[in-house]
Amino acid sequence: MAAGYLARLASDSQISKMAIFAKKLYFTSEDDRNRIISGEIVEAIANSTDRFAALASDFVPFIFIAKHDSHEQVKERFQTTWSDNVGGSRTVLLYLPEIVDLASSYLESTRHVVKQTSALAIAGAVTLCGKDIGLSNADKIWPALDKAVGGKSWEGKEIVLKAFVLFAQNEQRFWRNDSKIADHMQKIIYREAKRQNAIYRPFALESLGCFSEVRDDVDMSQAVYDIVAPIIDELIDTDRMVIDSDTGSAGFPSTTRLNETTIAQGIKALFRSVNPRQIQGPDIIPILAQILQKTEQASSEKSTTIYNAILDGEITLFEKLGSDSRVSIVISNDLEKILVGFSEGLFQLIEATEPVRQKKADCILALAKVSDAKPVLRSCLQQGIAAFRVRERSSSVQNTLDSAAKMLAT
Repeated sequence: MAAGYLARLASDSQISKMAIFAKKLYFTSEDDRNRIISGEIVEAIANSTDRFAALASDFVPFIFIAKHDSHEQVKERFQTTWSDNVGGSRTVLLYLPEIVDLASSYLESTRHVVKQTSALAIAGAVTLCGKDIGLSNADKIWPALDKAVGGKSWEGKEIVLKAFVLFAQNEQRFWRNDSKIADHMQKIIYREAKRQNAIYRPFALESLGCFSEVRDDVDMSQAVYDIVAPIIDELIDTDRMVIDSDTGSAGFPSTTRLNETTIAQGIKALFRSVNPRQIQGPDIIPILAQILQKTEQASSEKSTTIYNAILDGEITLFEKLGSDSRVSIVISNDLEKILVGFSEGLFQLIEATEPVRQKKADCILALAKVSDAKPVLRSCLQQGIAAFRVRERSSSVQNTLDSAAKMLAT
């Protein structure tokens, strides 16, 4: 390409001006073709001169951002240049301030593709740098990430939201030192979980559950319930459920499958949000009662996706109650009634594959660890295990049930 030939003859100053031109072509054009041309210019320069490394600061942040473009041909140009001439996470960390500065300047662009590409680039930087961001970079990234995750839903925004949760998980010193930031993060995750976009919502509920576990300094269970419960009610409402084909149109899941996935992620979020370190004694009973009711309601859908989510959620809850040395739960009579309700659901007769039966057995074992010698719960578990064991053919599932039975017998 002519740009590559000219780059061999050009001075450093002239190559820098070519970088400025390529950026202008990319960020200000309404035409996809001009963004492709911008990528071709950068690729030609990178492949045609050994001075590219010396002028990397003019190109690397731009290339990193543009390789997140949603247009496949544009993305391919910049991705190829990145892979062939730049590198991975260490390069991103080295140029992180410049990447954030450039992407931030376009997060309010009126051109949706540029705005969304910039948001995805911020998310990509957070994801690639992982735990290596550090406090100084976290302070710089946070305003950009806050802005990137704002605004209405769009295809791909779930990637930004996932990066937001990852940032909260990896940079806990950042928000633990500032209650205003911690509170603002919480408001963001609530806001995103309440969005009505059907495709985005299951991802938002998944992020809600993940974030609630990250925030081990507070109990978010009631707030999470207040968000999730109406969604489950809406989707299980028989007047609203749609009977359709197994495959949706244009690559999207069918309505039924999407509803099941959304309910499943909502159920998981309910269980993950319970924080026994922060809510104990009688205060934990009402929220567990609410979750039990939603679990029973959701299980009526006879969906493997939903049932797996219930089992995953129950394992998470029981392990929190029984395995965390920082938690001291006294099983009161009222709490025992709630746990009996969960156990009865575990022993309902359903046709299930071996992996599901194994997960059910794991859940029973986790519950057995928190039985705390309560007679009604212990009896319910022992009777259920005996009936389950007689029907079970898998040696692995049998062994797990035997472990639970042995624990209850001591």
